[in-house]
Amino acid sequence: LGNVLLGYPHDSGPFLTSSGANSTTTQPQQVEGWFRGDRKRPMVVIDTPGYGDSQGHDADQQAATVRHLRNTGVHA
Repeated sequence: LGNVLLGYPHDSGPFLTSSGANSTTTQPQQVEGWFRGDRKRPMVVIDTPGYGDSQGHDADQQAATVRHLRNTGVHA
């Protein structure tokens, strides 16, 4: 989804993708770009690990996501 939001094909862009059951995202990743490639609509997309990670690291990944959001000044 992050790739598509930034105007890339779903399987090509700054965010890794996989059709398999194994997790691809292990740490939060932030990319600045434009909504669907429209340079008049800047945006930031943050890819975070999902819950139910295939490696069983939910607590560690949740803590990493919170740290990343705090460091970027994102208020949720």
